[in-house]
Amino acid sequence: MIFRNEERFLPGWIQCFANLADEYVLLDTGSTDQSVRLLREAGFEVHSIPWAGDFSKARNEYLKRTDASWILALDADDRMKPADLKALGQFLEGASEDAYLMRYVNLRYPKWPADEPQVQSEQVQARLFRGDRGFYYEGAIHENLLPSVERAGGKTGKALVPIYHLGYAQELLAEKIARNEAIVEREFVRNPGDPALGFYKALSQFGPNGSCARLLFDSYQRAGGSLKQRVAAKLLVWHMLYRSSPMQDQEFPPARIAGNLKELEEKAIGHAAENAVGWVSRARRAWDEHKVLESKEALKEALVTLHLSQDGRLFLGEVLDCLGIAHAMDGELKEADEYFERYFQEVGPSVHNTIQRLKIRHAFQDVEGILAIVEAVPPEWFQELALSNFTDALLKAQPSEKAQVLRERLRRQREASPV
Repeated sequence: MIFRNEERFLPGWIQCFANLADEYVLLDTGSTDQSVRLLREAGFEVHSIPWAGDFSKARNEYLKRTDASWILALDADDRMKPADLKALGQFLEGASEDAYLMRYVNLRYPKWPADEPQVQSEQVQARLFRGDRGFYYEGAIHENLLPSVERAGGKTGKALVPIYHLGYAQELLAEKIARNEAIVEREFVRNPGDPALGFYKALSQFGPNGSCARLLFDSYQRAGGSLKQRVAAKLLVWHMLYRSSPMQDQEFPPARIAGNLKELEEKAIGHAAENAVGWVSRARRAWDEHKVLESKEALKEALVTLHLSQDGRLFLGEVLDCLGIAHAMDGELKEADEYFERYFQEVGPSVHNTIQRLKIRHAFQDVEGILAIVEAVPPEWFQELALSNFTDALLKAQPSEKAQVLRERLRRQREASPV
C-alpha cells in the first residue's frame, strides 16, 4: 500500500486488514499527519519514499520490496467485509491464473462498517496478482497492471469478491477528480501520443463534442490489449449517446465511428468489465435490422455483466425494456412481464414502463393489477396522451366502482392539464 495523510481512514483499514496477510509493504509518500504513527503503533513496519507525482512509480516501489507469492494491492480507504476476506482466502487455494479482476465498489458515503453499502459506482480492477511474475504498473495516473500481465503472456481471471472504496465518496470526489485531471493534463503535454493518456484526457471532457470522440478514436488506433478493448467500449458509449448531437465537430463526423461498429463491438465484448457495452451496441444494430432473435440474445449477454461497469449501467433501462418488448413480440408474456417489472424495481417508474406493464396486465386479464398500477400513477403523468388514452380505454372496459372512480380522476386531470 502507498499512502499519504490518511489518518482519517487508517484506523478502519487497520481494523479491517490487520490479520489478513503474512507480509505488509506499506510506503508513506510524505505524510505530515499521524498516519505513520498510527500504523507503527499497530505493529506495522512503514517505509518512506519520495513522491514524484507518479502513482505507478510509487506502486512499483512496493513490488520491488516483496517476493510474496500473491499480492493484494490496497489503499488506505479500501475496506472488505469479513465474509468476503474469508471467501478470498478460499478462492486463492485453487487459483490458477496470474492476475485477477476484483469488484471495486465506490461508496456514496465514507462510512464503515456499512450493513447495506450505498453504491455510487462500480468497476473491476486487477487488485490480486502473483508476486513472482515480474508484473508492474504503468501510467502516472489510473495506474494499470494489466498491460505488463498481457506482455508477459499471463492469464487474467475474475475473483469478483468486492473491495469497498471510501475515497470516492461524494464529499471527497471533487478533490480527487481535480487531482487526477491535473496529472493527466501534465503527462499528456509531455507525451501526447500515449494512448492511455489520450483516453483519460477524453474521459475528463467526455460529452457530445467532436474533440472527445477524436481523442478516443486516436487512442483506439494506438492502443493494444485490454486498453484497446476499453477504449472501444467508450467509443461505443459516445456513439450511442451523442451520434445525433448538434455539437458535432465536422472534422470528426460520427460516421467514422459508425463505419467501425462491428470491429469496436468485437473489441469491447472481449473486455472483462466493459463487454456489456459491446453487447448493447450489437443488440441495437440487430434491432435496427429487424433481427429480433439476435438482438434478444445480445441483450441477455449484456445483462450478465452490466452491473460491473458504470457505462454499462447507463443502458440498464434500455436492456430491460427491449428484452420485455422482444419477449412480448414472441408471445412470451410471462418473461416480458418479468423484465418490465424488473425495470420498474431497478430503474424506477416511467410513463413508458407504466404503459408496458398495463399492456401485460391487460393481456393477462388482470383487472386488479391494472387498477393497482393506475392508482399509483402520479397525476401529472396523464398529461402524456399515449398513457392517458390507453388508461382511459382500459378503465372504460372495467365495470367496477373503483375503475370508474379512477376514470373520473383521469378525466379531471385531463381537463386541468394545459393543452
